[in-house]
Amino acid sequence: MAVVVLLIVAAAFGAYGYYRGASRFLLSLLPLILASFLLWLVGSPFYRIDALRGVGLVWPPAVLVTLGAVIGGVLLVVGRKKLPSKIHRADRVGGCVLGVLLSVAVVWLGCVYVTVWSATRDGNKGDGSAARLAQVIDSVFLRWIPVVGSGSSAVMDLLEISTADDEVRQRALQDLDFDRLLDVPQVRIVLDAPEIREEVEAAAGGSIPAMWRLQKNPKILELVESEEFREAIDSYSLDEIVEAVRKSKQEAAGEP
Repeated sequence: MAVVVLLIVAAAFGAYGYYRGASRFLLSLLPLILASFLLWLVGSPFYRIDALRGVGLVWPPAVLVTLGAVIGGVLLVVGRKKLPSKIHRADRVGGCVLGVLLSVAVVWLGCVYVTVWSATRDGNKGDGSAARLAQVIDSVFLRWIPVVGSGSSAVMDLLEISTADDEVRQRALQDLDFDRLLDVPQVRIVLDAPEIREEVEAAAGGSIPAMWRLQKNPKILELVESEEFREAIDSYSLDEIVEAVRKSKQEAAGEP
């Protein structure tokens, strides 16, 4: 099923790219590209600005994304005026190729989302076809793209963690000694707050207002900004966490 969706999306994006041409297609993506680049480039130091940090976890990156999108929109309008009215064949072919490549990335994101959603809904069973296609797209295509490759590999690591059984994840966290996070005062404050537990349960059920309230909760902000919490989290890389999950899976399956 996932492969059928890929073929349909690739055909649609390829046809659109051929119709618009590579130049116009790229220009239409400019706001998204600039918004993502600006967030990646200055997202971390921008969050450290006190005037923005106090309004919640979402607003600082939202400001950067909006700024990048606005700049990209202005460049899009200016660029369109400078493009020739006639679209040449080479431009159309380039647009078709660009559309197909973009469709692969879009389907990959969709597969990751479907797999995580299916795992959450069905007790971590996951969606087999979507997970396999996501893995193939990552290994064959995405991981070879500079900058994008490291990000896609990180997403696949997170996918493997999120679709593991609860028992496997728990054993992996114990092996990594993550229990020491309970010694961080800000963690205990968050865990002992009944209103936060209620908000987390509501957010897990899809409540957008609960997510907004959580991201600007003073206790959550204090936890995220805690030096002890950051040191504990930074002690292990994502690769080490994934490796612990894989080891736990092998132990649960009785493999050597």
